[in-house]
Amino acid sequence: MFELAMIVLAVCCLWLFGWLFVLAMKLVFGLIGGLLGLLGALVGAVVMVAIGLAFLPLLALALLPLALPVLLVVGLVWLIVHLARGQAAPPAPASGH
Repeated sequence: MFELAMIVLAVCCLWLFGWLFVLAMKLVFGLIGGLLGLLGALVGAVVMVAIGLAFLPLLALALLPLALPVLLVVGLVWLIVHLARGQAAPPAPASGH
């Protein structure tokens, strides 16, 4: 009976140490995987921003036909307001007294 208790104790200790080892590996690889995932997300975000900035002029040119009527109306309003104000009067000279 004593031998059986020692065998059970040895098996339980091995199981406990194995469980602790697996838990430690999950923790370590989970942290490493999480850090690498964050690094990959950061690199992906930087690449996507760079690609977005590279294609921004092409997008502006593609949207030009949609924005052209609005730009023409804004330019016409600016021209009317600019011409309606006329020539600004020169400032009065300051008296030297």
